[in-house]
Amino acid sequence: MLFRSRREVALTFDCAAASGPTAEILRILREERVPTTFFMVGVWARDHEDLTREIAREHELANHSWAHPDYRDLTAAEIAADLRQNEEFLRALTGTGTQPLWRAPSAARDQRVLEVAAAAGWPTHIFWTIGQDAGGVISGDTGDWRGIAAAEVLANARRAVALGPGAILVAHCDSAATASVLRAIIGLYRDAGLRFVTVSDLLRP
Repeated sequence: MLFRSRREVALTFDCAAASGPTAEILRILREERVPTTFFMVGVWARDHEDLTREIAREHELANHSWAHPDYRDLTAAEIAADLRQNEEFLRALTGTGTQPLWRAPSAARDQRVLEVAAAAGWPTHIFWTIGQDAGGVISGDTGDWRGIAAAEVLANARRAVALGPGAILVAHCDSAATASVLRAIIGLYRDAGLRFVTVSDLLRP
């Protein structure tokens, strides 16, 4: 891809569960001047309106569904309605929309789901980067959703540096482990000569 010629990576956050560490995450991102893309679940945003407005003021929003269902179990009409409900709520709350970026809840999707979402106005599904080195598979997933220790989150992020320019990483708004090592993660990528940008900036021609 063309954007791999630029020394940029995108750090993304999924907001779907608890919110306790989110304010700390936002504080660190602000202090470090790191723009990111937040994949918002509408129910989370509804329950945390002030945090959502703060996120929207400083970062990019993307659609992560209204209520985090498995889209593979829904009809086309239900998928489209769920995405639109989230979009309408976020736009009314923050003045900012999410199109064309989205991430399927739990990243569970198939070709039908992708086609339905694209037809509804979200043609750009954002996963996270997966690669391989001599040691095996490398993933841009920090693994923080599994409740692992902060040291392991940091180790996963350190290994993912090898994905290089163009990589997309994923962490979660509810992870205290991520909050505690976020500044160190940012340092790892900067030390490797990589700059953080939003997903939209990463995908620009």
